[in-house]
Amino acid sequence: MLLEKDFSAIIYDVTNDSFEQVGMLNKVTSVMGSDVYVGCGSFKVWTPIDGESNDLLQKGRFIWFGGDAAGKIESIKKTIDDNGEAKIEAGGRTLECLMESRIVWDTFQVDGVEASTAIMKVVKDNCISPKDSKRRSRGW
Repeated sequence: MLLEKDFSAIIYDVTNDSFEQVGMLNKVTSVMGSDVYVGCGSFKVWTPIDGESNDLLQKGRFIWFGGDAAGKIESIKKTIDDNGEAKIEAGGRTLECLMESRIVWDTFQVDGVEASTAIMKVVKDNCISPKDSKRRSRGW
């Protein structure tokens, strides 16, 4: 049996260019995550089904566990455990996955700037405000 601990996660929604906190998930039964050296890590969160968790945990929203641990909710599964308790299992990948499928158009060259400045330029030109507005990432 999993015991509920004092743990909370903040849930965010990204719509219409705003990054809005929609609430705090206070009743968490269990959290599991994997961190990887290259690529995206993954996570799963289990919480009792109630009004709070049902409203907050939605596909496409972002969840922040504190520190640098955050991810995008990509799956929601409702189950009943062996004790007859209804639970929500929300799973997804860490935020690195947002850039995983982006293609960088054209070649680019930068000289005499910090690496962080060059990376921000690539992100801006390919996700935030690309020349072709159809390539713009949702929520940026």
